[in-house]
Amino acid sequence: IAEKKNKDRFLVRLGNHIHSIKTNQISLFFAEGRTVYLITSEKKKFILDYKLESLEEVLNTKEFFRVNRTFIVNINSIDDVLVYSNSRLKIITKVYNEKDIIVSREKVSAFKSWFEGA
Repeated sequence: IAEKKNKDRFLVRLGNHIHSIKTNQISLFFAEGRTVYLITSEKKKFILDYKLESLEEVLNTKEFFRVNRTFIVNINSIDDVLVYSNSRLKIITKVYNEKDIIVSREKVSAFKSWFEGA
């Protein structure tokens, strides 16, 4: 079985410019409608030509976790995790606070073992 290769950079467009963003500079990915955004550790926001499902296949699962239908977070960008209503968790990141990042109920136990490095 061919080993899954994790992407170590992504191309993003900014106007007429194309930038290459290293994966280790990415804090999180999120979807808004059909558009997927990437937020860097410098709080820069770029549109990405990917679906979250495709990102899940190319990201390092030790570093990135898909917490719900909207967000994939980098473990290094997590500042705090709060116990939230209905046994869910709320993630506070260093760079993003536009929307609450809530770990969906089905993913809570998987998230906890990922977060502790299991």
